Amino acid sequence: MGSGLNLRESLIGETVDIAARIQDIAEKNQVLVSSATYEKTKDLFSYHVLEPVPVKGYKKPLAIYEVTVRKSEPTAPPLQSGRIITSRMVGR
Repeated sequence: MGSGLNLRESLIGETVDIAARIQDIAEKNQVLVSSATYEKTKDLFSYHVLEPVPVKGYKKPLAIYEVTVRKSEPTAPPLQSGRIITSRMVGR
């Protein structure tokens, strides 16, 4: 299967690996996100762009963003019909 970083990536994937590295960088009570999360949430939160961080095992430095404040309260999407469907949570 491989060794070192290659083994780790093959078992958990790039996304989880990047998240673990960002978590290691973050200070207490600081919320940091990758560029993928930033792109999907930039309309919901304000961010402070940090200097890209060199990460072992990756060719390019990792872009990091710090969440500073929520822009507005999230709103529920409009219902397509007049009914609401609910379901009990089922544990595993």
